[in-house]
Amino acid sequence: MNRILGSLLAMSLLVGCAAGGAVQQTSATSVAVDSTKTGGVVVKSSVKDRETVVEGLRQAINSQLLNKRVFASLPGDVTVADIRLDVTIIEVSEVSQASRILFAALAGQAKIVADVDVIDARTNTSLGQMRAEGKSSGGHVFAGTTSEALDQMASQVADYLLRNRKI
Repeated sequence: MNRILGSLLAMSLLVGCAAGGAVQQTSATSVAVDSTKTGGVVVKSSVKDRETVVEGLRQAINSQLLNKRVFASLPGDVTVADIRLDVTIIEVSEVSQASRILFAALAGQAKIVADVDVIDARTNTSLGQMRAEGKSSGGHVFAGTTSEALDQMASQVADYLLRNRKI
């Protein structure tokens, strides 16, 4: 009996160990972003009471865009940016560190899904749209939290823009 319980506990700690995400283009046009332009990010949520997730996602996307040099710069004032990313969070499944510690893999995976509209801010026209998703991993006691899902999603958005940019 103890052997069975031990096996079940070990398996529950390993379930859901893969972090990841995906980007699906949802508009007919290609999202070709000019890397010599400035960029800005606006995040809002259609899910109630998610202010910390909104701010966390904005910071994560800005960080990824800077680190991967998607744009020439990211001015602090979004209204002066050449290209604006309008991000709307449509689904949030949060997992806190406390939940991860108490329940391990049984706490599940954190998940963030958002629609992203890439806008030419000068003409206010859409350059393309995508749906992005970030999922957390498991693997150790502090993995699998909402912040990891935010980072995964931000990375997916930046990588997608890099693959489709004008040099």
